[in-house]
Amino acid sequence: MNESTNMNKLGNYSFILGIALILFLAFMLFFTSVLLLCGIPITGISLWLSLALGLLSMWGMTRSFFPARTVAAFLSTLAGLALVLGISLYVSAHTYDLSWDGQTYHQEAIILLKDGWNPVYEQLEAPTDAELAKLQGRELLTVFELWINHYSKGSWLLDSLLYKVTDQIEVSKIFNFILLFASFFLSAAAMLTAFPAKPKRAVILSLLLACNPVVVTQLITFYIDGQLASLILCICALGYTVSPVDACRALLGAHSARRGEIYRPCLRRPARLRAAAALFPLRQRGAVEKPACRIHGQLAHLCGARRLQSIRNEYADEGPSVLPAGWRKCGRHHENQQPV
Repeated sequence: MNESTNMNKLGNYSFILGIALILFLAFMLFFTSVLLLCGIPITGISLWLSLALGLLSMWGMTRSFFPARTVAAFLSTLAGLALVLGISLYVSAHTYDLSWDGQTYHQEAIILLKDGWNPVYEQLEAPTDAELAKLQGRELLTVFELWINHYSKGSWLLDSLLYKVTDQIEVSKIFNFILLFASFFLSAAAMLTAFPAKPKRAVILSLLLACNPVVVTQLITFYIDGQLASLILCICALGYTVSPVDACRALLGAHSARRGEIYRPCLRRPARLRAAAALFPLRQRGAVEKPACRIHGQLAHLCGARRLQSIRNEYADEGPSVLPAGWRKCGRHHENQQPV
């Protein structure tokens, strides 16, 4: 039991770290995009706002997953986050991007954004013949205006923001490492959910998934293929960790807790799944509608009646006292529903 609890805590720590890293990048991208839409060029305030909101979100997740020891868990997670960012920053700052694409249109776009170019309202112009003649055959980076104007600029916005704050363009490669660590932590959370009794296997599989050849070979460049691979892995890990069936289980656990029942199947699930139950409305005192009937109908539309019936059967095996009373009373009302 203690070993299972420890694995559950380790999975929660991994989940919090992965989500915190992703939210940090998401806030940065959001603020820079909004400011560009308002006509304001890249500014360092976006970084500090994103950092503050990221830490606030991490505190909220820690309170939800570790209510009994929030401060200690938050400090532990904060130490892990500082270690990840410190390693990423050090390696990025002490390596050079020697790739062709990274030194041409990627870095050119980053420099232009840092110097005040607003791609929302401005378009780069192709150099004239007279300007090209003055170069005497030397390479002109702005001949890549077609790529810079029309390529997606999400990674460039992040890179230019950090370049604006640090005044060192090579430091901007840190986001490759951040996404690598985020994919590893979220994969570890998913693997620990899948193999709670085999933590070594979970960590090794997560490491292999996160360190695929594309990601590793592009870590110290401004290529974005590795970032895309890491983001896809994050999505897959989240899709497994927080599935509709687990959300159903979390919701049923919350319903039983309100009735004062001990809900053992839900207590075996990770805490992040039980926290999802707060997103679903339950009946308050004085309401006319039966809560279990309404919940059963919502869940049937969410994940299909057949899948929901299998969950009910699983709970029924635990004994009639575990299954919520409302399910036993109104379960037949939705048995004929077709799966979504």
